[in-house]
Amino acid sequence: MGSLEKINNKIHKLKYNISLLKSRKKSKEKSESKKKRRERARRLLILGILFEMTSTDIYSIELIIGYLLELKEKKVYEIGVLKYYGNKFLTENSIQKHDQKEVIFLDTEEKKRRNHKLISLGALFEITSTDNFSIAVLISYLENLHSLKEKDFIFYQEKGENYLKNRRLKNGE
Repeated sequence: MGSLEKINNKIHKLKYNISLLKSRKKSKEKSESKKKRRERARRLLILGILFEMTSTDIYSIELIIGYLLELKEKKVYEIGVLKYYGNKFLTENSIQKHDQKEVIFLDTEEKKRRNHKLISLGALFEITSTDNFSIAVLISYLENLHSLKEKDFIFYQEKGENYLKNRRLKNGE
């Protein structure tokens, strides 16, 4: 009987060690997931700040989406021009300094609301798959949004609405 108890004790210890390892694995996965979410939120916040810096956060989501979709169809030399002007803009205006200047007088709740809004705007780059362009290209492209003609505003508004409608249908909403 003694050997049977030893075997049962070994089984119990092994089960305990397995559950301990599973717990550690789950904790590590949770930690990594949290880290990824935070990194993504930081990246989207920076992208959202581009809207604030260029004052394009006043336009409708549909218009912005329609406009951003057009960026993917730009030619290489057009992207080069955008990058040049974007770099010029960024040498005069730092994203971090702009952010610090904007939040200096905000209380915690106002900062949370602002960050939520900017992260949502930054996600528009992700939605339209334009988040892989450089910050310089994106900020220059957004700056050009102000110089559109009325017919272009209508075109981009409709393009954005159609994109969102098709996306909702595809996702079954």
